Amino acid sequence: MRRLLQKLLLLSSLAALAPAPGCTRWYPARSYEVQAHKPGRTTYAALHEVLSVRKYQVLERDDAALTTRVRAHAHESNDTMASFIAIKVDADGHMTLTPTGYLVRTDGTIHKKLQSEMETLEAAIADHLGAAAGPIMLDETTPHPAPPPAPPPAPPATTGGLPKAWSERAYDPSTWGSDEFTCIPAKVAPELQPELRLRLSNGQDANIAISIAYAPELCRSPQQCSQPGGCPALGLGDEQQVQELAGRISRKEISSEATLVARGLPIATLDLARHGSIAKAMSQIKK
Repeated sequence: MRRLLQKLLLLSSLAALAPAPGCTRWYPARSYEVQAHKPGRTTYAALHEVLSVRKYQVLERDDAALTTRVRAHAHESNDTMASFIAIKVDADGHMTLTPTGYLVRTDGTIHKKLQSEMETLEAAIADHLGAAAGPIMLDETTPHPAPPPAPPPAPPATTGGLPKAWSERAYDPSTWGSDEFTCIPAKVAPELQPELRLRLSNGQDANIAISIAYAPELCRSPQQCSQPGGCPALGLGDEQQVQELAGRISRKEISSEATLVARGLPIATLDLARHGSIAKAMSQIKK
C-alpha cells in the first residue's frame, strides 16, 4: 500500500481524534447494565472471567452477595486520580455497573475517558454472556440506544451474524497504488470514527491507529457494497504498530481474524492477513 494512502488515512484519523476547541469532556452518566437472563452465580463467574482477561485489579469481592469492586483502568497509575467500578449481580443474572471516584462528579456527570471504559466493559461482558447491554450515549445530553450500522439490503458473507470485510483494488492505481484495500460493508458515521477499535482474536483491543476513507476510487464493488456513496476503506498505522501486529500474527500469538468495533459494538469482521499493510509486513517477516 502506498505511503500516500497511509499518510492520508493517518491524518484523517488524527484529525478526528483531536478535540474541538471548547468541547466538553463530561457527560451525563447513565445506567450501565447487562441483561444476562442466566442464574446469578453463572453470570457472576462469567463477569470475573472478563475482568481477568481485561486485567482489572479486584479490590473487593463478595461471592455470597455477588458483588465486586475493581479499580478502573483510567488513570490507573495515579492514586490521587483513582476511579472505581462497583458491580452487582442479581439472582436472575441482571448486572449493574456503577462508576465512582475521581472521574465522576457529584452533579451526576462522568468524564469521557471513564464513560468510554464503562461502555467497553459493559459490551465485553454482554458479548461474553451472549446477553444484551444497556444503552450507549450518542451525544452529550441524550442517553438512548446506539445500534450498530444497519447491514446493506444484500449483505455480503458474514461471520457470527456480522458483515465480513472484503478486499478490493482501487480503480485508480496511479493514485492509490496496486495493493488491495480492506473494505468495510457498512456506513460508519463521522461521530463514530474516533471511537473505532480493532478487537483481536484474544479479546483485546489492538494498540494501533485506525482511520477510514471514503473515495470514489475505493470500495465500490456492487456485489459487496450497496451503501450510497460507497463503503469505507480501513486504514491502519503507524508503520511500527503495523509491524508489531503483523509479528503477533506471524508468531501465532493471535489469529488473523479481528472485529471492528465502535463504542464496544461490533460492526464487521475482517482478515488482518489480507489487509495491505499487514500482509506486506508479514511477507517481510517470512523472508
